Amino acid sequence: MQDAIAKSKEKRLSLVTHLVAANLATARDIAISASNEFGVPLLDLDAVTTDMDAVRSVSEKLMQKHRVFGVDETVYRPVPYRE
Repeated sequence: MQDAIAKSKEKRLSLVTHLVAANLATARDIAISASNEFGVPLLDLDAVTTDMDAVRSVSEKLMQKHRVFGVDETVYRPVPYRE
């Protein structure tokens, strides 16, 4: 692990990016480990169908109030709403 940390710093990559790029771990395995470690549920967006019309129907103001992340439907990455 120390070697992976050193190499990620050397390449100026996050540790997670380095581990996945070097085939030392899968992104899914890292997500599951992080979920278990921090006690938060894991939601696999590839396993659910998102109704983007329903997502768009929620106002940005309401999402900001409850600190909800939007989802970029083209890449399924969380997109934080900025104030």
